[in-house]
Amino acid sequence: MMFGIWILWLGLVVLIFWGVRVFVDNTEINGKRSNLNRSAMDILRERFAKGEIDETEFEKRKNVISSQ
Repeated sequence: MMFGIWILWLGLVVLIFWGVRVFVDNTEINGKRSNLNRSAMDILRERFAKGEIDETEFEKRKNVISSQ
């Protein structure tokens, strides 16, 4: 009888961990999806602000985006 209670508790703990894991995974996916809704210009501005590209490259790519 005591063994059955331990199995029940173990199952409950596993279920809770699984639920937390699913919640966290879905939250991460939704966060990434919100980044996909950014425009190309937003991404370009962010890269320029971070210093990943210089002003010349920024202007060149901005003209390409604007012409589309």
